Amino acid sequence: MTRMALCFGCYLLSILSAAAAPLSVVDDQQNEITLAAAPMRIVSLAPSNTELLFALGLGERVVGVTQFCNYPAAAGKIEPVAGFSDLSAEKIAAVRPDLVLASRGNDAEALETVRQMDVPVFALANNTVAEVIESVRRLGRLTDRQEAAMVLAASLQARVDSVSRRVQLHSADERPGVLWAYVGDPIYTAGTGTIIDDVIQTAGGRNLGREAGEGWPQVSLESVVDWRVDVLLTSLRLGEGTPAAAIETELARMRGLDGWRQLPATKAGQLVHVDADLLTRAGPRIVDAVEILAASLYPVSSGDRR
Repeated sequence: MTRMALCFGCYLLSILSAAAAPLSVVDDQQNEITLAAAPMRIVSLAPSNTELLFALGLGERVVGVTQFCNYPAAAGKIEPVAGFSDLSAEKIAAVRPDLVLASRGNDAEALETVRQMDVPVFALANNTVAEVIESVRRLGRLTDRQEAAMVLAASLQARVDSVSRRVQLHSADERPGVLWAYVGDPIYTAGTGTIIDDVIQTAGGRNLGREAGEGWPQVSLESVVDWRVDVLLTSLRLGEGTPAAAIETELARMRGLDGWRQLPATKAGQLVHVDADLLTRAGPRIVDAVEILAASLYPVSSGDRR
């Protein structure tokens, strides 16, 4: 046997060994999930998970989704087997999955029933942009799509780094105070530990919602006024076919409300809308939300391009 043939044989053997090796990854509940082979029938129990799977080129392997999984368009053609918090272990089992991709907020009891059916459950709980990018890598390992995951993760990270470079051109004192708010009765905002908080911080804003604590706290209008909001961030869930005029209608409503119209943000016309599906889903399009918000906070003039 020639040396070249021997080297090729060793290379081929290494590939076959890698392909046959079990796929083992730790999920966000600190459970180690080990698969004997790449999963071919995946159920996704969150829109963000569905978007991650499709971004990795795994759409054809997805056999079940939630009724809220609407992106990409192909996801809407897959049989819904769940709501979000309301899960049916029987419906999930009926599509014969070899992997269930779960998320925070899914019914824990139903997931445990699925596990007892010997179906692997891999849970994601992404609260930051960095965690989303790391989840791309982990899903790549678990589904044997490492190369695609490496390319996607690198692309997302490069876009985040580009935003960071723009933000670093400004001092900490120049960072605008941003408030995401559900403008209703009561008023809710996004505090620490939420994906919106991290989007605001990553885009170069100061999240004023942190003043109210963690999670999704209720706040008073008096508190909102006291925070002197520089930029008011809002989000509507714009389904396919929703007229763009709906955004302006909502912004006009906010501009006309007592208290809200007195905010510095309102007076300066700094009301920014980001589609809720971009802003609240911890999937690859979260980087779109970062870019949209950063562009509003730090508009790039012709002299600033670099």
